[in-house]
Amino acid sequence: MGALLPPLGLVVLLFFNVASCYKLSEMGNQLQDMPKAPWRMHTLFSVECRDYFDWQTVGLMHSLRKSGQPGSVTRLLSCTDRDMRVYRGRDLAPTSDVPSLSKHPVTGDWYPAINKPPGVVHWLNHSDDAKNVDWVVILDADMNVV
Repeated sequence: MGALLPPLGLVVLLFFNVASCYKLSEMGNQLQDMPKAPWRMHTLFSVECRDYFDWQTVGLMHSLRKSGQPGSVTRLLSCTDRDMRVYRGRDLAPTSDVPSLSKHPVTGDWYPAINKPPGVVHWLNHSDDAKNVDWVVILDADMNVV
């Protein structure tokens, strides 16, 4: 016997209600009110311009806030120029745009997971936040913090 699932419309409506609760403009004070640690910590997670990653962003940001995770958070957003023009989820989390390397420049192979290592390096080299941290926590977007 299969599990009972809610109608898709209800799930989509729930997502938009939850997502609207966690817009960056509304979360700013909550993120600033996180506990201070004796060291400077910054949390990074890497995503692409896809609805799938927006769901994960909302969940991860909620878990970070609820857990009291200290330090700042940055979402590394890796998108093609075409995807970036139509992307509507920029306000879901503090975001840093990083180059998309999903498509290998020589072979043409498609491997989006390759974006995380160069995305982190790009953030380290181009972000003012990276100059003021002792620890960088690198998470996957589908993780939750308790």
